[in-house]
Amino acid sequence: MFYTGDPKQERCSVVLRVAPTFIRFGSFEIFKPIDSTTGRAGPSFTKDGALQAQMLPAMLNHVIKTYFPGLWEQHNGDSLQQASDSSQRHAMYLDFFREVVRRTAAMVAAWQCVGFCHGVLNTDNMSIIGLTLDYGPYGFLDRYDPGYVCNHSDDSGRYDYQSQPSICRWNCLKLAEAIQGALPLSKAKQELEIFDQEFDRCYWASMRRKLGLLEVDGGEEDQELITDLLQVMHDTGADFTNTFRRLANFPMLTTHPQGEQDRQANGAGPSGSGHDSTAVEEQLLNNLAPSEVLAQAAKPRLPIEQLQFLQMLAGKDPAILAQFGASAQMIQAEIERMNASAKLQDVTPDQKAQNDRKAWRGWLARYGIRLHREAEAGADPHKRVQIMNATNPRYILRSWIAQQAIEKAEKGDYSEVRRVLKLLEHPFSDDIAAQIAEESATSNDKAAYSRTLLYDGPVPAWAAALCVSCSS
Repeated sequence: MFYTGDPKQERCSVVLRVAPTFIRFGSFEIFKPIDSTTGRAGPSFTKDGALQAQMLPAMLNHVIKTYFPGLWEQHNGDSLQQASDSSQRHAMYLDFFREVVRRTAAMVAAWQCVGFCHGVLNTDNMSIIGLTLDYGPYGFLDRYDPGYVCNHSDDSGRYDYQSQPSICRWNCLKLAEAIQGALPLSKAKQELEIFDQEFDRCYWASMRRKLGLLEVDGGEEDQELITDLLQVMHDTGADFTNTFRRLANFPMLTTHPQGEQDRQANGAGPSGSGHDSTAVEEQLLNNLAPSEVLAQAAKPRLPIEQLQFLQMLAGKDPAILAQFGASAQMIQAEIERMNASAKLQDVTPDQKAQNDRKAWRGWLARYGIRLHREAEAGADPHKRVQIMNATNPRYILRSWIAQQAIEKAEKGDYSEVRRVLKLLEHPFSDDIAAQIAEESATSNDKAAYSRTLLYDGPVPAWAAALCVSCSS
């Protein structure tokens, strides 16, 4: 993980990956025509089109018949192979493409809702059946950062967390281009709207569930509440996983919403019943990243000299930027990061604490009012907590947890690997850490005992720079 470019001898292992199929979007790009920029074409591309005319339908038919049998039967695929009317085959291929797009959108929506980031989202790492496949240098968010990059090699941030949905959509377009020999591109491109619709449906439904908003569909109001929560998390340096887990302890309001708004206007903390809502507020505030950490994280990914060079190229010939793996949008994003970092460096701890409390208190007040609507609709508060805790994992495979296990394993001690594996087999459990700790204490491993209590704790200072590479 701390890759320096210097090779060293390491222990190796054989990892057996299992999946229903490893056919990917990129499998169909063997027929890709000559690229106007690179001058390269797919290995099975022929100028007369004879080879792809024979192989592409055969590949599509195999995939649909084997992995989408419902579509094959619906369109009577066996008879279609002999049909002279291509429009009938187009209908089956179009339904297949729609389903691939739908599954891909649902998949990346699920990633986003647990803070998962795929490190190399090119077409060759996209499963044709909508599986999470070949994620290589992947990572889960610690502190919520939409610009989080989990791949050491991704200098431009092409595959950062916030870009994952748009990249997956773009890959669907590339699939449409790859199979245009069997399905007209004009027809397939019209179906890309399905991606946006399915992503929104899955994403907002899951995010509402993560907040326990189960009885009342708040529509755009809920979307605004969720979007503002993510912004507060980003601005204050809150942990993505732990924040949602802690919010399960925030009670449904017993006071009238207007009364709660008046309390907030007078600077009071959120009110509630059951668990003390003020305690939840304090938990959130006591686990935020300091301003210096946020300033460091916001620094440009590119060295200032390289950024200045790219700015010069953008001014002279923007077309050349693409050859350097850059774009005007990327340069602008880097400049914005630089400005944000400089601004954060001027914030004192007291100023940050004051700003953080104001931001969280304001959002929690709105959340409390929204939960009051749930209570009025007959929501069961205990069921809400159960569903939130079954939706929001307490434990994820954070990079620093993996690194600790790796370092012990390299010395021949696999006890930490076994503990982490057991923990991740029960990611939603509040009891598993105590069970592991008890087992570790029984074996007199006091160091392991203390670590298990911190698997959902703050990121250690030594792990701030951890980033996985393709060879990790």
